[in-house]
Amino acid sequence: MEINAGSVGLTTRVKGNVRPIRNRVIVSDMEFGEQTTKGGIIISSDDGLDRGIKPRWGRVISKGTENNDPYDIGDWILVEHGRWTRGFEVEMDNGTVQMMRTVEAESIHGWQSEQPEDVVFGNAVDAGDVATIDLDFKAADGTALTLDTWTIGTTVAGVGVAIGDDNGLLPETSANASADGTLAKPAMTESVALSFGSASVVVGLTDYTTDVTEVSNVQGAYTIDMDSFAITGALDYNRASENTVLGAEVAGLDLGVATAGGAFTYDTDAENWAYEGTVDVSGLTAYVNGSDANRLQHIGGEYVMNYSGAELSAGVDYDTDAEEFTPTAGLSFNF
Repeated sequence: MEINAGSVGLTTRVKGNVRPIRNRVIVSDMEFGEQTTKGGIIISSDDGLDRGIKPRWGRVISKGTENNDPYDIGDWILVEHGRWTRGFEVEMDNGTVQMMRTVEAESIHGWQSEQPEDVVFGNAVDAGDVATIDLDFKAADGTALTLDTWTIGTTVAGVGVAIGDDNGLLPETSANASADGTLAKPAMTESVALSFGSASVVVGLTDYTTDVTEVSNVQGAYTIDMDSFAITGALDYNRASENTVLGAEVAGLDLGVATAGGAFTYDTDAENWAYEGTVDVSGLTAYVNGSDANRLQHIGGEYVMNYSGAELSAGVDYDTDAEEFTPTAGLSFNF
């Protein structure tokens, strides 16, 4: 039996030979739940979480007749986030059932012949979880590159814990700074963040070097995964001013050749709103944003590259008010 895999639904189960159309690729072994590293460390499910918005590996099962890319059946390909279809089940000749998905050739970042070493499927002993360090650097015109933000985190018994000065839960602008015309970003310096499933809470500290019990503000967020995109609602409450800032974000919306997203914030005291729209194509993100005061404030882009477990980024932002270009750079890695 041969079917059009591009139109298969979530609950479909088929038997026999599954062949994709044109240059598409059918893959299996895409992991969305709990995974285990080669060293035996169990990584909790990231499905529906911000950290789950990332490229994923899949094993090639079949290629369309128009696909002349060098990877073969059995090789592993790295697929851009969200550029896969809903899963469909295929009953193999030996009676086993395998979950498969279809991806477009244009959404494939790269490939390798061996199964990626950082993920092993099957049973293992829980040896804790993975620590994450995020460092972001910035340089203004004519100045040296400096550390802008930092965060250190891990997961304990399924609960994510992080400390740092970049734990904010409201939608974040891709522009250089949260100035007038970009998304509202309530002030939050060092903070402690907790996440469980699709819910997250962050407690901002007034000055963690003198009194860790003095809370400046509290943020909360909840994400709903709609399979082909994710919706997040968030809010910030400032203890001193009693002001509330609301935020909403849509991420991973599949447009076929690209992935789009959008964000919106509203400051209840100032009665100001702001927006940002983004488009992602093969690691390159372009954005535009503005507010009720200035409908077009920032235009820019960023390119992200993964190399041996590290994520490197570089970009440039143009402020239409200041008429100024600002380069940015970032580095994050897991161990």
